[in-house]
Amino acid sequence: MARRSDLPKEAKDFLNYCDATLKKSTVQMYITNLNKFYAFFNVQCPEEKNQISKIDRALIQKYYTHLFHANLKPATRFLGIMNLRCYLTWAREMGHIDKDPRELIQLQDFPKRPQYLPRPIEPDHDKKLIEYLKTSKAVTERGLLLLRYTGMRVGELLDLPYDCLHQEDDGSFSVRVPLGKLNNDRLVPLTDEGLEFISGMQQEAISAKYKWERKTCSSCNHRQDIKVDVLPDPKRTYLMTSSNGRRLTYSGMRSAMNRSCEHAGISHYGVHQLRHTLATVLLNGGASLATVMKILGHKKVNMTLRYAQITQTTVRKEYFAAINKAIDEYEIEMPYQKRSADPLEAFTDLVRLIEKKRQESKNPEDDNRKVQLIKRLRRFETEIRDVL
Repeated sequence: MARRSDLPKEAKDFLNYCDATLKKSTVQMYITNLNKFYAFFNVQCPEEKNQISKIDRALIQKYYTHLFHANLKPATRFLGIMNLRCYLTWAREMGHIDKDPRELIQLQDFPKRPQYLPRPIEPDHDKKLIEYLKTSKAVTERGLLLLRYTGMRVGELLDLPYDCLHQEDDGSFSVRVPLGKLNNDRLVPLTDEGLEFISGMQQEAISAKYKWERKTCSSCNHRQDIKVDVLPDPKRTYLMTSSNGRRLTYSGMRSAMNRSCEHAGISHYGVHQLRHTLATVLLNGGASLATVMKILGHKKVNMTLRYAQITQTTVRKEYFAAINKAIDEYEIEMPYQKRSADPLEAFTDLVRLIEKKRQESKNPEDDNRKVQLIKRLRRFETEIRDVL
């Protein structure tokens, strides 16, 4: 793990400045990326070790190539370069370098990040997975079901305190999601089933737990494992706790997802795809982007718009609803409609179309021509019906 103590003084001062303004996880990301850069810098320039003033454009360009050949993903390289640029900007403000960071790291240096679409679980697989999770008694599997119903991130679920329920003015309940990835908390509505589900988890979270301790028998010196009860403090207990009262881990939830997919007889899916699935289901069900945005805890609507690109069901529904409305309003047959067996209905369609155009026209002469044409068409239709 990258350590702050391995960095030069300028980098440590920069990190001390970041401590007061950024989240702990963000600062750790800076530590990791700055350690990567200085490790490369000291190999390339061993005689100028850690001398920030010796950083130039040529060294920066070599560093880009180094990151690329390290098989890092574009998003990882983008973040590493961005962190380095922020550091160099601060260094210039402090007088450690005299070069312009915008010249050292230019916009064209940043790799293009691919725009991946969210990957929801297939509808039939989603149904099978939910059916299995409802029958499971394991706390991790029940946590997966809670993720599916609320759209929380895994870290947000693991950080839920046991008193996460919030009662609204109308008597309904919501789950209060704590500060997460974007440093904001939110309320997610709960159904009666969801409320009963969390209430049961609360009772289990504050109930007596146990752990195994290895003890030696005083008479025969035999070592054995003994189950010892542990009474957790409710004020410090997470909602998602293991049998020994400890907070669950991301790896534990990932293993539970793999196990659940296997038991449900479906393909393998990642835990985060439960969040993608809820967003897609809500949009396909007619929820607005603003509603989905609040439930997922997005700060910008363009984060939620990614899900709109895969909600083809909603697109088809709204498309055909608009087409049918146009048909009802103008009472004309659309080109893709199945035609009637009576060919004489073409006269009726023509009359309706000409009448619509006549009402939209503001030219009196054109209006008179359309009236005469409509009369002739109706006369022809009558004569043909008489013959047939």
